[in-house]
Amino acid sequence: YRYVLVRVSSPSEAEDIAEEVFLRVLEHINRFEWQQDVPFSAWIFRIASNQVISHYRKRAARPVGVSTDNFDLEDSQPGPEPLVEHAMTVQEVFRACEKLPPLQRQVIALRFGSGLSVRETAESLGKTENNIKVLQHKAIGKLQKLLGAR
Repeated sequence: YRYVLVRVSSPSEAEDIAEEVFLRVLEHINRFEWQQDVPFSAWIFRIASNQVISHYRKRAARPVGVSTDNFDLEDSQPGPEPLVEHAMTVQEVFRACEKLPPLQRQVIALRFGSGLSVRETAESLGKTENNIKVLQHKAIGKLQKLLGAR
């Protein structure tokens, strides 16, 4: 769900897509083949990635701006200031991520949004671990520039 949410930025759309992902997993579980050193989660993330792509293809005929305004952000600190500050930071990071090339954005979403390892990310995207490390490094560098962190 978190992987999809980062890619579509709408909780209701992410829920719908995540539901479709699990329906596809159940529907195609008999096609899954275990491979040495390839986790089951890589297969699920591949399906999720395909579902997000399919979602955007369906929406291409009727473009809608991606917004992060609908997020319900929770913070354990009391008071409105931390909530507002956190929400503004999240929105700023999402806007910066939207400016990344698609593959870099996917790497960031899998590594930090979904918490996958470099290996799991590589397997999910069909890339080498070194390729993922390079993409991640470039994405973080670009995000730092976009966010003025350098």
